[in-house]
Amino acid sequence: MYSSSYYSRLISEEKSKLEKYKKQRKELNGVKEWIQNKSNYELLRANNKITEVKSEGTSAIRHDVTVTNHIEDIEEAKEKNYERDKKLSGTYSALSSEINDLDTKIRDCENRIRELERLRQAAIEEEQRREREEARRREEARAASTRSPWY
Repeated sequence: MYSSSYYSRLISEEKSKLEKYKKQRKELNGVKEWIQNKSNYELLRANNKITEVKSEGTSAIRHDVTVTNHIEDIEEAKEKNYERDKKLSGTYSALSSEINDLDTKIRDCENRIRELERLRQAAIEEEQRREREEARRREEARAASTRSPWY
């Protein structure tokens, strides 16, 4: 069994890794959220503009069936969400995958920390037991040395 200070050092290293992983996860979640919010905002702006153009076209040309049909086709030009954009969707998927990997690393670190804390506690108890045993031996030796050889 190793010393409690050895386990304390390992725990400290694991906690440092854990904080690094949590920071990375937070940053990636921020990027992921930004993609969602920014793309939704841009999507709304683009779709509102398309609706506006369609509305103006419908108001300007009411009696030409061919033009009216083409104006109705404008609806199909509306933007889809980020999940339909191949580049954004790929980026979003890669971010999600990296976040999942970090979640796994975080769980593993937390499990290792718990195990190391258990081992450290066992080492502390063993060190205390040895100290008590050593104190008992010293006391016995002291008592033996103060006894008269004639008794």
